[in-house]
Amino acid sequence: MACVYKPLHPCLDRLKEAHWFIHQMEEQYHFAERFRYSLNAYIRSLKEVRTMFQQGMQNVEGFKEWYADHKKALDEDPLLSKLGKKRDYLVHHGMLDAKSNAGCGIARGAIVKLAMSWDVHPNEDSDEAMKSFARASIHAGDQFGFFNTDDTTRPCVEREWVMTDISDDNILDVAWAAWMTNARVISEACTWQGGEELDLTLPCRHDSKRIKLKTYDRDEMISYATMSMEGV
Repeated sequence: MACVYKPLHPCLDRLKEAHWFIHQMEEQYHFAERFRYSLNAYIRSLKEVRTMFQQGMQNVEGFKEWYADHKKALDEDPLLSKLGKKRDYLVHHGMLDAKSNAGCGIARGAIVKLAMSWDVHPNEDSDEAMKSFARASIHAGDQFGFFNTDDTTRPCVEREWVMTDISDDNILDVAWAAWMTNARVISEACTWQGGEELDLTLPCRHDSKRIKLKTYDRDEMISYATMSMEGV
């Protein structure tokens, strides 16, 4: 069976690498710089998956005919096309125009109960956004009661990363969709070669709706905001 997968080894490895970078994006979601670096790396690695796939399989008998329809589907996929252009932009310009928006307020468990739009710069961590929100709210008298004593809710930041020129969806969901499109084609190539299909159930994937929400200790935020106003 090893010879069946040999032409696919490089692209399978790069597919795993792109997969790993999505998990880095999940883990670093609320840390702006680390998130953007992980996103950059993901886009680069994803673009290379297809290149390695075609290079590895080009000398396999019958591949050109088998790949014709799959190639057309990949070429016409709007998401992959736009991400490919992003990769080329990163190579030549070095920075990504990912955008960030957020709501700050209170959450009960994983559900936001009350929030207001808050300007969060793409270079700003969610922790810093919450601190500035706490200072502003408490300084204004906390009119909406975000920092009132309440054991059932916690202050929160609900953050959304998007690339509006690609999709209005959360970048994590866009990244998984693009990865899956490539993975399905490679999985079909594995079975066409006589091997087994890839496991694409993705039990490791996390819910982006939960990831984008980060909660904070109310007393810590009150203490921080109070000391900041006192100039400590």
